[in-house]
Amino acid sequence: MKIIKRSTAMKLLKTNDNYIKEKYCNGHYKWTGKEADYLGKPVRKLLIKDEEMIAVFVERRHNNSEGAYAMVMVIVDKKDSLKVIVNRGGNLK
Repeated sequence: MKIIKRSTAMKLLKTNDNYIKEKYCNGHYKWTGKEADYLGKPVRKLLIKDEEMIAVFVERRHNNSEGAYAMVMVIVDKKDSLKVIVNRGGNLK
C-alpha cells in the first residue's frame, strides 16, 4: 500500500460510517515542508484484529518541543464498531 494525499483520504473517510482515522504508528518523522515528498512511498499493509486498512496518508502536526513533524495516519474499516441498542419497552426520547 502506498501513501496517498490527505484530501483523498478524507473523502474516503466520509464514504462509510465504519471507516475511522487512526495512527499507523507512534513515530514522529521530520516534516520536509510539503506533503508531496511522502506521496507514493510504500507502507506495509497491516491487518489488526477485524480492522482492514483502506488508506494511508501523512498528516502535519506541531508541538513546542519538536516543531513541525509528520505523523503517518491510516483509515481502517472497523467492521464490528457499530453497536446495536435494543429498546426493551418504553419510548425513545
